[in-house]
Amino acid sequence: TYARKYAIPIDTLNFGFNVLKEERADEIEAGPQDGVYVDGLFVDGGRWNAEGHHLDESEPGVMQSAMPIVHMVPEQKPLEDLFRPKRQVNKFPTWTIPTCSWESWMFATLGTPRFG
Repeated sequence: TYARKYAIPIDTLNFGFNVLKEERADEIEAGPQDGVYVDGLFVDGGRWNAEGHHLDESEPGVMQSAMPIVHMVPEQKPLEDLFRPKRQVNKFPTWTIPTCSWESWMFATLGTPRFG
């Protein structure tokens, strides 16, 4: 719908990700103008550092920690820049696990700022 709304080629779109300060869906009053808010993501072997706004090492003994709400924002980029981020980012796969089977599917790769 973003490509149709702004009449741009769909193959020049990529997603940017903004991690919001809100931690629960009920803290969001309205949907975004563009993109989508995602709730229910977890970090495996790490945690989101809300003060520094970056991924950090997990707390001792904690294998998974919940992420705050993530805003997936469609962005138009030149084709040569589609797979080259302009800033230092951690890229990690995002998986979905259906409730009716043990399979899982990767649906996106999130890019978040690196610590250090």
